[in-house]
Amino acid sequence: INNLIANLFDKPEFSDYCFVVDGKPIFTHKCKPKKVIFAYVLAILASQNDHFKALFSNGMKESTNDKLIIKDWNYLPFYHMISYFYSATIPMDLSFQTYSEILSKTNFHRINLEIADAYAISGLKSLCEQVIISLTTEENVCEILEMAEKFSSAEIKSHCMSFIIQNFSNIYGTKQYERLEKNPSLLIEVTRNVFSNMSISKV
Repeated sequence: INNLIANLFDKPEFSDYCFVVDGKPIFTHKCKPKKVIFAYVLAILASQNDHFKALFSNGMKESTNDKLIIKDWNYLPFYHMISYFYSATIPMDLSFQTYSEILSKTNFHRINLEIADAYAISGLKSLCEQVIISLTTEENVCEILEMAEKFSSAEIKSHCMSFIIQNFSNIYGTKQYERLEKNPSLLIEVTRNVFSNMSISKV
């Protein structure tokens, strides 16, 4: 059943609802009762997320139309968010070079994390956190730390703090580290953790 549901995603011939993002359609389902073929899908959008449940069931325009134009997100992250409802996963089998290109050009995983916070999709957020953690380097750790602080990701923040402590001599004084000066409270927290670790190491 899981594969069947996943295979229904973004198939116009079986769809009864369409999101349009950046002018591109994403075909999905509200699972209207009269369509027996979609009985298993269990109202995929409405049943798995309160935001879409309200969107489709409270007499709003979106609940009677068959299309909704999304203006506040880019196509790729929104596509993978909706795909997550069907498959409970996001792509994780790409090469590091491909991830890096997507990350630099569209901020794919970071934007997905923002979407996960906006729509309270804890599973998607957890997957994105794991991917972002795997992509952490000395060149981007401070930027990722700022993102973790912004979206209240304790797991990523903890990872970044440990990463900075372990690689402090290489990170300190770089442009990446200097960016933390724009976030004084976070810089103070990093400094305290670094010096605390130094003190423990000397004991």
